[in-house]
Amino acid sequence: MDDRKEIDLPLRGEYEEALSMAWEDLSSSNLTRVASNAAAEYDKDGRRLRLAFLNEKVSVEIDDRRILDESGEQLRTYQEIVVLHYLLGAKPFGPSGNWLTFRELDSGRFYYSAYEKRSIARLIDVFGSDAKLLVKAAAPLGGEVVDIGDAGVRFEVFPKLPLA
Repeated sequence: MDDRKEIDLPLRGEYEEALSMAWEDLSSSNLTRVASNAAAEYDKDGRRLRLAFLNEKVSVEIDDRRILDESGEQLRTYQEIVVLHYLLGAKPFGPSGNWLTFRELDSGRFYYSAYEKRSIARLIDVFGSDAKLLVKAAAPLGGEVVDIGDAGVRFEVFPKLPLA
C-alpha cells in the first residue's frame, strides 16, 4: 500500500487574478528584453517565448495566454504564475553564486509562513529523514545532490534561477 500523503495543489480559480495581472504585465512588456533577461528564446512572429522550466522546455503563448509543456499540455495555474513571474522579474545578469534563504528574497519575510507551510512542511511530510528518497525523487526533475543541510538537492528551475 502506498503511504505517501496526497498534496493539495491550488485549483485554477484560486489564482485567476494573479494570473491575469501577470499576463497583462507580460503582454505590455518589451518581449525582446524579457527574453534576453530571462535567457529565453523569443519568436516574434508567433509572439511566443520558449524557456527551460525544471527539466523541460515550455512555450509561453503570449496572445493565447497559455503556457504549454513539451507534450502540448497546459501547465497548472500555479506553474504558469511561477513562469510568468520569473519572466517578469528576470534581470540582465546571472546568479551571483551565493545562496539566499527564502527570507532574504524580496517579500520573503512577509510570505515566509505560507512558504514554510506549503514547501518545507510538505517536504518533511513526504521525505521525513529519508535523504535517499529525496535524491531519487529529484532525479527526474534534473536534481543534483549538493552539500546543504541534512540532504540537499539543486535544481535549475529556470535558466538563471538555481534552487536548492
